[in-house]
Amino acid sequence: MIKKIYNWVNSEKINLKIVAPILLINVFSTLIFRYFLIGNWSYWIMASFINTPIYVISIIFLLIGVYKTYQRVGGFSLIYLAGINAVSLINILEGNILLRDIFQLWFKAISFIAVAILGLFILWKAKTKLLENFNLYLIISLITVILNFGGFYLSLYSMYYPYELQGFKIEQEMSYSQAVMPVDFLYYSADAFFGTDISDVSLRYNDYMNLTGDTIASKYKDKYEDANTTISIAKFVSIVESILFLVYISIIVLNAEGIKSKVESKKSS
Repeated sequence: MIKKIYNWVNSEKINLKIVAPILLINVFSTLIFRYFLIGNWSYWIMASFINTPIYVISIIFLLIGVYKTYQRVGGFSLIYLAGINAVSLINILEGNILLRDIFQLWFKAISFIAVAILGLFILWKAKTKLLENFNLYLIISLITVILNFGGFYLSLYSMYYPYELQGFKIEQEMSYSQAVMPVDFLYYSADAFFGTDISDVSLRYNDYMNLTGDTIASKYKDKYEDANTTISIAKFVSIVESILFLVYISIIVLNAEGIKSKVESKKSS
């Protein structure tokens, strides 16, 4: 067992040297918002245009690393997969919350969906080619899908939050206006996937009557239709994510039946 762990660490050493600097760069590019540029809006805006390219480029590099490793050894590098999810988590918890540029948020949203698709690809390969590590890759795939769908919902929410036209809300009645926090979108994503009701987040309807009177939304009537479009997209993606649960269950059942038939064939022989 110790020898296997040693061999694994040794084989992943080169990959770790690539992933570790990428993680450090992403940590710096996100924390710089919160800790170093408070009160200095000119630098804050400049840093926000640094964060998104760093995130997108990091994901591209890591995806290339996953592909090359798979081509070389016929399996997925756990270091690369962990690195991709860590970069996504860093940007969900810190990177999106202060972004205001819609184009940047769309880039991030597309990147999150690309990583979620990677999670599905991992499951497919685990079922067809990597059966010996099926359970491990199943867990990694689940984490990847739920985490990055959560990042996608957060990106949609952030687009129109400054204009009070955001597509999500806290369900519970509260004595004060409560913004949806980044971690809440991870719970919402889990709810959409598993069909549970753990999170306090739900989709929000933008009432046109809110555009009248002395409100922030009334000053941005031109964004009303676009904001509603993001809500429609969020609804569609939520439905897709809920359907994926059935796909996962089907694959798990098929895998269990395949293992059972193999055991029975061995006994009969």
